[in-house]
Amino acid sequence: MFPIALSELLFKMPILLVAIWLFGMEGAVGMRMLTALFVAAVSMRAAQQTIGWAAWKQVAEHWRSIVAGGLMAAAIYPLMCDLEHEPRIVLMAAKLVGAVLLAAAVYAIAILALWFVAGRPAGAEAKILNLVRSVIRR
Repeated sequence: MFPIALSELLFKMPILLVAIWLFGMEGAVGMRMLTALFVAAVSMRAAQQTIGWAAWKQVAEHWRSIVAGGLMAAAIYPLMCDLEHEPRIVLMAAKLVGAVLLAAAVYAIAILALWFVAGRPAGAEAKILNLVRSVIRR
């Protein structure tokens, strides 16, 4: 784990600082995304060497989360584009809270729907539903 964390630090920090200096917050977000992809690739390579799973298999295992994340991003994109043009901070904060709540709802519904489509396999969704059922029965 230490080599991964060290490579992340050595790779991410200088690039992130340059991106902030050149492009401001947008540069920071863009470079954070690119460095996250780099770290994911390094981590998947380490996992492949440790457990023998190819990168495509590691990504395929998480297809429901990836699709739900894409749906969530698509749902809030129009709200986020409009957010920076709001002149009043209180309304900006309210819109941001609304976007966060919408994102959470879309992600939860999408994850649950995709779990059903996948045939309700064992996993976190099943455990959460069992927990909710046990709380409701009380």
